Amino acid sequence: MCSWGNISAWRASLTCERLQKRAEASGGFRLTTNNRMEIHAAIKGLELLKQPCKVTIYTDSQYLVNAMTQGLPLLSKVSGHLYGRKSQTIC
Repeated sequence: MCSWGNISAWRASLTCERLQKRAEASGGFRLTTNNRMEIHAAIKGLELLKQPCKVTIYTDSQYLVNAMTQGLPLLSKVSGHLYGRKSQTIC
């Protein structure tokens, strides 16, 4: 995640060791917050999955950690993108 003035970017990278596959997604928004970008990257990364599976998320965002450990309703309320469209899929 990085910021250029009024534009913030997000990036998600997934690796499926069992199938030796990798997928990435990225994007950005104007006039947004770092917290939104952190949550959006996690959600978009999870949307890359074809089926439910065990996932480990690595982040340096305490906001994201708190959102994940204190319940997903917070994520859907804040992001509004929990059930968005899928792009490339992995696993």
